[in-house]
Amino acid sequence: MVNSGSSANLLGVSAMKYKKKLNIKNDDEFLAPEIGWSNSYSPFIQNNLKLRFIDVDLNTFSICSNEIRKNITRKTKVF
Repeated sequence: MVNSGSSANLLGVSAMKYKKKLNIKNDDEFLAPEIGWSNSYSPFIQNNLKLRFIDVDLNTFSICSNEIRKNITRKTKVF
């Protein structure tokens, strides 16, 4: 149990990083929509992970799927 959604986000990202099976290392990249809340993104920064921001569709404010493919690199772990 945690005290807030922000703490839950931090706990989730931290647990994901330290699970050896996922093989997530410092400076690995995560793709994220350009529109979002800072408390959704800060756990990645706190865990020394990089965020690569992707354009969103202005009609839906959802991440553009064709932009995801263009932005995947060898360091990308989650999108």
